[in-house]
Order: sequence, then structure tokens, then C-alpha cells
Amino acid sequence: AVIVNEAKGLYSSSSLGIEEQFWGSSIFGVPHGYRFIRFGAEQYDMRPPSLAVRVVRGFTELVGESSVDCSASKLQAVINFEAKPLLRGTAHNVKGKILDTATGMQLYEICGNWAGQVWLQNGDEREYIHTWDASDCPLQPVYRDADARRIWGKVTECMRRSDWATAG
Repeated sequence: AVIVNEAKGLYSSSSLGIEEQFWGSSIFGVPHGYRFIRFGAEQYDMRPPSLAVRVVRGFTELVGESSVDCSASKLQAVINFEAKPLLRGTAHNVKGKILDTATGMQLYEICGNWAGQVWLQNGDEREYIHTWDASDCPLQPVYRDADARRIWGKVTECMRRSDWATAG
């Protein structure tokens, strides 16, 4: 997929494939590939986390490690999307760090909830910096009529009658 906004100097491209894996009571979509975003002269290379469908528990969540690298600024963000605990706890928690790749020094810790608030913590001062608030954008489930018989029923019936003009 390619996204271009010349007025803002934005160019984005990706080459991602998803490998499906079944692990017990979960189905995972493990991404292989990358996305990059270019703002002017700076390019950010991104690796997305996995998508887990929790069949028994009845929800979907992002899990695993994601990274964003900028070779121009020599900064890297590594974010771990934590799985919701089995019995208690909250979903959508993230922890991570921002590193100076030239020196290997950790500049910030990342913590919070990507569907709520995310904070940066300065390693030296232990001061929290509020960076993200999705409280005003609650997650809403999208319901779709996915019953193939209902969706394709009229087309299938026309094909059974060899009424190709109406089916097409």
C-alpha cells in the first residue's frame, strides 16, 4: 500500500504479508515485512506487532514487539504490546523504550494503554510526559453481516437456474 500527501511532504509505503498460526485457543496473524514513512528527509522504518484472535475469550488484540527506527536521528522506539492476562487485568497495555542507537543509551521508557493514555518517562528525572490520549476515541466494535448464504443467496440461486445475466 502506498500513501502520498505532497502538500505535507508525506510518503508511506509497505510490503507486509501475514502468516497465520494457530496456538491452542488463539489464532495469530504474524506480520512479515515492513512499512516506511518519509517526512521530508527523515524516514521511519516500522515493524508492526502481531494480531491475536482469542477464540475462547472472544476478543482480538495486538501482541508482541513493534519497532520504529529513524536512521537520520539515530533513534529507535521498541514497543511491546502486552497480552491481556487470562483472568484479570486490562487489555491494550504497552511498554517500551526509546533508544539512541548511536550510543545505545535509553532515553525514555514508554508505558500506558494504546486505547487510553500513553506516557514517556524520562530515565534521569523520572518525570512522566503525557504523549497520547485516546479517551475521546473509544473503541467501537464493527458489526457486519458476514453470513455468506445471506450475502450471496440471490446470486447462488440465479446460478442454479443458469440465469447468468441476473447473477452477474
